[in-house]
Amino acid sequence: MNIKTLGLLAVALVAGPMAANAQITTLEYQGNVMSGTSTYLPSGFVTSILFPPLPTLPFTGTFTASVTLSGSISANDLMLVSYGFNLNGTNGTSSAIGVDAGMAPIIPYLAPDFCSDTGSCIDLTTSKGAITGATIDFLSDEYHAPKSEATIGPTGDSFSYLLATSNGTCDDMFYPIATSPGYYYPGPGFNPCTVNVSNTKAGDWTVSTTQVPEIDPASATSGLTLLLGGLLVLRGRERRAGVARWAPRAMRAEVARRFFESPIRPLRLHATHCHPLYGE
Repeated sequence: MNIKTLGLLAVALVAGPMAANAQITTLEYQGNVMSGTSTYLPSGFVTSILFPPLPTLPFTGTFTASVTLSGSISANDLMLVSYGFNLNGTNGTSSAIGVDAGMAPIIPYLAPDFCSDTGSCIDLTTSKGAITGATIDFLSDEYHAPKSEATIGPTGDSFSYLLATSNGTCDDMFYPIATSPGYYYPGPGFNPCTVNVSNTKAGDWTVSTTQVPEIDPASATSGLTLLLGGLLVLRGRERRAGVARWAPRAMRAEVARRFFESPIRPLRLHATHCHPLYGE
């Protein structure tokens, strides 16, 4: 087997498993405009009561979402790859939720309903075996961190947000005024402290699928092992052949060198070849 034949065989073993494609499905959501209110805490805010109503602003925003899946429902190998949600508000508020599925709380198995142990869920909607969209209820409720809930459903979207830090919420950040009754907030301003928005009409899902070549690791390893092993065999044969061709020439050269360097060479040549009458 020469190197060209060996290489073609190895390529065939590696390329064979690539004929099988993995299906990637991407869901993109564009919501309709949501409206509601938000609160904020300005720096230097003064109040006569400890937990005052905070200043409010009207709030409008659009909600977008993205979900990426691998596999298919028909093959029963559907997995959640990644997801993300984002709310962009007219007052400059931006809230992003969701990271790569390996780090996020939603478990990427058990399709078509992907859920976490804290109540967040992405439930796929289907029609005739094809994915058409999803309903989403995502909860974020970590200690000393902002709390939020994003919902995408068949009757519309909603989003709620509550600012929280190690010092508490905006309501917890007031200090007593030493010289007079009342309370004040001396720190930097917060906007928003809370957001509550919704709409009554669901947005649109766009679903696209692509086929991505998939390599079976076991078959690829077999092909590479065959290629490397064959190269070693051919290399060994070349070395043995090189030694066989080289050895006779070297031996002849060594014999000739020793012959011409021998001190009795002239006597033997003279007695044997030049003057046969003096034979041995």
